[in-house]
Amino acid sequence: MRNVQAALRRQLQEQAAARQAAALALHSDLNDALTALLLQLDSAIETSLSSEAAEKLRSAQALAEELRSQLATFATSSIESG
Repeated sequence: MRNVQAALRRQLQEQAAARQAAALALHSDLNDALTALLLQLDSAIETSLSSEAAEKLRSAQALAEELRSQLATFATSSIESG
């Protein structure tokens, strides 16, 4: 009976470790994509042809920054709880 319980505990630990590794990989991928997006937005704002276009780009930039902040908050809470 102890062997079965130990095997179940081990399996649960392995599953939790796999979930945490997957979450960290996803976080890294999303963070990289957001960094690329923010760099592109910075470049586009600098070369914007009109103030209206620049304002729309700044709005998109603010949304991307908000996503990055939410991603950081999620990652922190996942690491603390995992």
